[in-house]
Amino acid sequence: MKEKTNKCKNCGGDMSFDVESQNLKCTHCGGTVSFDIIRAPFIKKEYRQDSVISKEITEHTEYICLTCMRRSVVKRSEGILERCPSCGDANLKKVLKVDYRPDGIIPFKISHQDALSRFFEWIKKRKLSPNMLKRLDRTQKMVGMYIPAYYYDFVATSTYSGVGVRSRRDKDGHIRQTRHRFSDTEREEYTNHIESAGQEVPTSSLAKLGSFDTTKLCVYSSEYLYGWAGAEVTSFLQDNYKNMTGYMSQYIASKIRFSQPYDYVENFNCVTLFSSVRYNYVYLPIYKGTYKYRDKTYTYYINGENGTVTGKSPKSFWKIFGVAIALAIGIAGVALLLYLLSR
Repeated sequence: MKEKTNKCKNCGGDMSFDVESQNLKCTHCGGTVSFDIIRAPFIKKEYRQDSVISKEITEHTEYICLTCMRRSVVKRSEGILERCPSCGDANLKKVLKVDYRPDGIIPFKISHQDALSRFFEWIKKRKLSPNMLKRLDRTQKMVGMYIPAYYYDFVATSTYSGVGVRSRRDKDGHIRQTRHRFSDTEREEYTNHIESAGQEVPTSSLAKLGSFDTTKLCVYSSEYLYGWAGAEVTSFLQDNYKNMTGYMSQYIASKIRFSQPYDYVENFNCVTLFSSVRYNYVYLPIYKGTYKYRDKTYTYYINGENGTVTGKSPKSFWKIFGVAIALAIGIAGVALLLYLLSR
């Protein structure tokens, strides 16, 4: 079996996974090396109480340059990295961790420069953001990393009951209320429900990045991480499943409650049971970046496959104030028009 190495055979420089060619490319001399990209079937496994994700000790040591944020992967047998191969700085942080082999990985398809351009396009479309954001430094620090995530399929069966209240005003102007007891059971199937397995990207942000094409899932290989980062797993399967079902129980209960045909609901109770649970553990390509505005840091994320951007941005007080004034003038104008028409 051919030994894996991230060193260029021509010049000894670091090899990096290249987005455009989907091969390995030397960051020093530009030499390329192809490797087999094998598609992985997106087949979910049955979830059980004793289910675990595969554990293996990584064969590489990862370094983070705290100056330029470049990630470098060095084979442990090749010794210690003294300086960043990108900027030459010795301000390196060594990361030693245990890797958990994913069922598959979706490679990056969006380059760093393309991702950065999409971020600035996203900033321009923030209508209520300060105009100064359009003049942000275009050399933002943004890191491409593979995010561990779980995909779940399950059936949620919810049994619920409550008292529905309807309020009506009678001819005398008194409010009359009627109450109706109700109970029922709902069954709904969920597919490809996604949950983050790490701390780098929260589930709420991951869900806003659009869908990933799971037909492009590949068999995991450490070569995909050359020049990139692999975020550490911090939410293991059993805990992640417990958190997911807890959140989904609340979400389903809220959805059912507010779908009832009443003015409001009292004494509502809902119990959801989960069955036919299946899962996959995968690595997803995400760019994570930050920027500052008036000493406050804002974080954004970019889907490394399709370029979708999400994140938070500051709001301009004067723009919000202008919108509020325009709405107030509009409402006053309509009220005045209705008044004149009624005379």
